[in-house]
Amino acid sequence: MSDFSTQNFDDPALKEALRQNFSGVKTPEGMRARIAARIASEAGGSKSGNGTTSHSMRITAPVDHTITMGFSAQIPGFAIAACMLIAVGLAGIFMSQSPQKLNATFANGAIARHDECCGAPDHHNPAVPHSSLAIVGKYLVQELKHPVMVPDLDKDGYKFAGASICPINGVPTAHLLYRSTKNTNTLSMFSLPTNALNEPGTNHRFESSTTDGHSVIVRQSQGALYCMVSNCPKQNANLPDMAELYDQHQKEVVMSIDPTAPRIVLVDVHYEK
Repeated sequence: MSDFSTQNFDDPALKEALRQNFSGVKTPEGMRARIAARIASEAGGSKSGNGTTSHSMRITAPVDHTITMGFSAQIPGFAIAACMLIAVGLAGIFMSQSPQKLNATFANGAIARHDECCGAPDHHNPAVPHSSLAIVGKYLVQELKHPVMVPDLDKDGYKFAGASICPINGVPTAHLLYRSTKNTNTLSMFSLPTNALNEPGTNHRFESSTTDGHSVIVRQSQGALYCMVSNCPKQNANLPDMAELYDQHQKEVVMSIDPTAPRIVLVDVHYEK
C-alpha cells in the first residue's frame, strides 16, 4: 500500500487570497448541510491506532454562515473532493447573483413609459406633493401601499424633474423622473409591486439594453420591484454604470408610513432642496 505525505492546507497565503476574493460570499444553509454531511461521512470511515491512514477535520460556521475550514489530511483524494464540492457550490452562488436578461415585454413597457413621460412638458403631477423628496416618497407609499425608492441624484449630475403615478404594462408605478445637468440624458426610477415581473427562479437581478441608448436594470428587494431606466441618445447604453448608480442609492427607500397619521395632501407643487 502506498504512503501519502501529509499535506498542509493551513497556508496563510491561501487564506489571505480566499479572504480577499470571497470574504463577502455567504454560504447557503443547504450547501452547508451537504458539505457537513459529506465530511462527517468521510471522517466516520477513517481509522487510527492500527497503522492505517487517518485524518482530522474542524469545521466552524459563524453566524454569518461563512464556512472556514482547517485540516490536515493524508488522503489527497478526500481533500480534493471537499474542495471540489465547495467550488461547485460557490459557482452556483455566483451564477445565481449574476443579472439575467430582462424579458422583452417588461423592458419595452418600461422604456415606452420613460420616453412618453420625458416627452411631457412637465412631470410634476399636480396631485403629488413636491415639497421635498421625502414627502414625494411618503405620498407615493401612501397611495400605492408598497416601498418606493426616492434617490437623490444631484451629486450624480441628474436634477429631479417630477414625480407621478404612471403605469407600466397596466401596473401603477411610483415614477420619479430625472434629467441630466450636463447633456440630454434622462433617467427614470420606477417602484412597483413584486408581482409586476413574473419571472421564475430566485434571481432578482435583471438587465437589458437597446441599440438606441436605453438601459434597464431591475432589482427585487425590500418588498418591492425597483426599475431604473436611462436614455443616453448620443452614446451606447452602459449597464455597468447604471448598476453602480443603483447600488449607490439602493438604501434610499421609503419603506412605510404610519397608517394612523393624517393623510398627506397637496401642500406645494414646487420641488425644493
